[in-house]
Amino acid sequence: MSRFNKLGASAVIGAAIMLSSGASFAQLEEIVVTATKRSESMQTVPLSITAVTGAELEARGAIEFFDYATSIPNLSFGAATDGVLAGRSISIRGITGANTTGVYIDDTPISESIDPRILDLERIEVLRGPQGTLYGARSLGGTIRQITKKPDFDGTHGKYRASLSTTDESDDLNYLASGTVNVQLSDTVAAKFSGFYESRGGVYDRAVGTIADSLAAPATLAGAPRFINEDVDSQDTIALSASLLFQVNDRLTIQPRVMYQKAELDGFPLADIDVSNFTQNRDFDTPEFAEDEWTLSTLNINYETDYGNFTSATSYFDRETFESEASGSFINFLQALPDSAGGFGLDEVIGRGPVPSPIFQQLEFKTFVQEFRFASNFDGPANFVVGAFYQDTDDNENFQPRNFARGLEDRFAAFFNAVGVPGPVQDNWPFGDLVFVSEGPEQVKETGIFGELSYEFNDKLSAVFGARWYDTEVDFSSRRAGLAFGVPLGDNEPLSSIPAETGSQQGDGSIFKVAVEYQATEDIFVYGLVAEGFRLGGANTRIPNSLGCPDDLAALGLSGVDTSQFQSDELTNFEVGIKADLSASTRLNATAFYIEFEGIQQPVQLQCGFQFVGNFGAAESKGFEVEFTSQLSDNLLLSANVGYTDAEFTETIFGGAVNTAGDPLQFVPEVTAALSLDYASGSNAYRDMEFFARTDINYVDESLSLVNSEPRIRDAYEQVSLRLGLRNEKHSFTLFARNLTNEIANLADNRSLAAETPGRPRFVTSRPRTIGVEYNANF
Repeated sequence: MSRFNKLGASAVIGAAIMLSSGASFAQLEEIVVTATKRSESMQTVPLSITAVTGAELEARGAIEFFDYATSIPNLSFGAATDGVLAGRSISIRGITGANTTGVYIDDTPISESIDPRILDLERIEVLRGPQGTLYGARSLGGTIRQITKKPDFDGTHGKYRASLSTTDESDDLNYLASGTVNVQLSDTVAAKFSGFYESRGGVYDRAVGTIADSLAAPATLAGAPRFINEDVDSQDTIALSASLLFQVNDRLTIQPRVMYQKAELDGFPLADIDVSNFTQNRDFDTPEFAEDEWTLSTLNINYETDYGNFTSATSYFDRETFESEASGSFINFLQALPDSAGGFGLDEVIGRGPVPSPIFQQLEFKTFVQEFRFASNFDGPANFVVGAFYQDTDDNENFQPRNFARGLEDRFAAFFNAVGVPGPVQDNWPFGDLVFVSEGPEQVKETGIFGELSYEFNDKLSAVFGARWYDTEVDFSSRRAGLAFGVPLGDNEPLSSIPAETGSQQGDGSIFKVAVEYQATEDIFVYGLVAEGFRLGGANTRIPNSLGCPDDLAALGLSGVDTSQFQSDELTNFEVGIKADLSASTRLNATAFYIEFEGIQQPVQLQCGFQFVGNFGAAESKGFEVEFTSQLSDNLLLSANVGYTDAEFTETIFGGAVNTAGDPLQFVPEVTAALSLDYASGSNAYRDMEFFARTDINYVDESLSLVNSEPRIRDAYEQVSLRLGLRNEKHSFTLFARNLTNEIANLADNRSLAAETPGRPRFVTSRPRTIGVEYNANF
C-alpha cells in the first residue's frame, strides 16, 4: 500500500479540523469513564483512552469483538495458542503475546480469547499503556473494559433486535435475535434479563477425496469418493444474563449477576493454504467440531459514605472448550517418515495409506476473584483509591483426553463404516493418541495491594502517584505420553499411570506510576505519564526427546537448558498527551508514547512442531494516537482516528534464530486508522421517522506473523460497512452491509491442532460480505 493511502486518515483528520473550525453545531456528549476506578470525564483522565458508548455500538450494529476492535487506534490481534476457540491474543501499542492485554467484564478479569456477545453495554473502555497499578498482571500493554448497564428503578422497559442476512460463499441464511428487559420489582429491587441467539451459515466447503497436497499418498481405503460437503463451518451462539439490584438503603447497594454463553461450531472457520481459499481439501469427510461454554457469576457490593465509596467485587468464572480437528493428513505424514525420523512404526499399527482420524483438545478454566477497594471523595486537594486483590485460577489443557475421546466412538463409528475403515484400524482409533496424549493442570495465584493518590497543587496543576505490590505463584503438573515421547500407552491404559512432572514458579515485586496533569484552559488538558507493567511467569510442558526436537534445541544453544518455566517480564511506558475540546462540537485527543520492554516472554517454535516460552531479549515500541470527533453540521457527525506503532526488537537472540535487533514484533501493524460518518435527517422523512445512514471504514496495516515457524507477512486490509434506514424513538428498520468490498483479510495465522501437517497452514479470516436487514424496537 502506498504511503499516501497509509496517511490518508491523518489527512482526513486535518481536513476535518479545518472544515469544522469556527463551526458551532450540536454539542458533543461528555463521556464519563471509570478507568481509574472512580467516575471521571474522559477528557480529564491522564491516560490514552478510547470509549465506545452503548449507543455507538448500536449505531455500528456491533455484535462481537471484531466489529469494534479494528476501529481502535493501535489495537491489534493474532493467535498465540492452539485451536480456534482459545487462541486469540490482543496487543495494544505493539505489546504482543499471551496475557499482555487485560480484558474485563465490569470488575472481573476474563480470558482475552473470550468474545462476549454484546447484550446491554453502557460502554467499552480501551485503556492504552500498562495499567498494572490498578489492574494487575494481565494489563501489560493495556486493558479492555466492558461496562454493563445495571438494573434501574424506571419501571419496566427494554429493547429487542432481530436480523436476517446472507453471506457470500454461503448457501445458508444468518439470523439473530436478542433482547433486554428491565423490571422494577419493588421500590428497592430491580432486575434485568438479557438473551441473545445467533445462527451463522458456514462459508467453507470440504472437498473430500485424494487431497490436493503433493505430500499426500494416494488414497488406498475404500469408500472415499470425491464429493463436496458444503458450508461445514456453521455456528450457533446463545448468551443469557440475569442481574438483580438491591437498594438496601440510600447508601448500600448489592448486585448479583449470572452470565452464560455457549457457542457450537460444526466445523473450523479456517482457510487452508491461502486466505482467499474457501475449500478445505481432505482425504475423508472427518467431522470437525468445537464447543465453548462459560458461566460468569458475580456479586458486587457498594457502600457510599460522605467521604468515599467502599466496593467489594466477587466473581467466579467457569469455562470449558472442546475441539476436534481432522488430523488424518498429519498421521499420514508421520506414516510416510522412516522410523528413524519419527515414523514410530505407525504403519505396523494402522497400515499404510491415509486414515481418517481426529485430534482433540479440551480446556478447562476456573477462576475466583475477590477485590476490595475504597475510593475517597474528600473536599481537599488529595484523594485516593486503595484496594486489595486476590485471584485463584485452575486451568487444564488436555490433548487427546482419552475418557472424553473414547466416549465419542459412537459419533464416529457410522462415519468410519461409511468410508470402509477396517475393524482392526478402528480398534486403535483415534490414532492421534498413539502419537501423543497430554494433560497439564496448572494453578495460578495472584495477590496484590494497590493504590493511587491524586493531589491538586492548584486549580491547574495536579499529580497522580500509583503503586502496586504483587505476589504470584504458579504450580503445575504435566503428564505426556505416546510414541512421540517414547512412552507408549496401551489401548486401555490411563494417562494417570504415567508419573507427573511437577514444579512451581514464584514471583513478587512492585511497580509504580506517576502522572502530572495540567488544565491549561477549561477545554484543554495536558499530561505526562511514566508507568510500569508486569506479566505473570509460568510453566511449559516438556519438549519431547524425539521428532528432531533435541537437535532444534541444540541449534539454539539450549541443550541441557531448563525450558520448563519462564519468569515475569516488565516494561516501562513514557507518555505525553493532550485532550482538547476545540469547540462545543469538535474534540481532538492526541498522545505520543515510548515503551521499553525487557526479558520478554517469547514463544520459541521448534521445527519439530513443538514450542516453549522463555525470557529472551528486549524491545522498544514508540508511536502515537490521534482521535478526532466533530459535529460537522446538525445532521452529520464525523469521527476519525489514526494510530502509529513502531515496535521492534533491540537485541539479537540466538544469532538471529529467534529474532534479530531491528526485527518487528509479530502481530503489530505500523498504522491503524478508522473513519466513520453518521448522518441523520432530523426531519419527518416518513411517518414521523427520520432517515439515517452510517459508514465505517477501518484500515489495518501489514504485520509479521511467526505462528507456524515460517515468517509470514499478513497483508494490510480494509473493512467497510454501511447501514441505512428509518427510525424513531421506538422503532428502526435498517439495511446493512458488512465487509462491503468483500475483502478477505488474514486476521490470524492459526496454530491449529494439526498445524504440524507440512504445506497446510490455516488462517483465521474476516467473514465475507454480508448483507441483511435488521429491526430494533424499544418498549
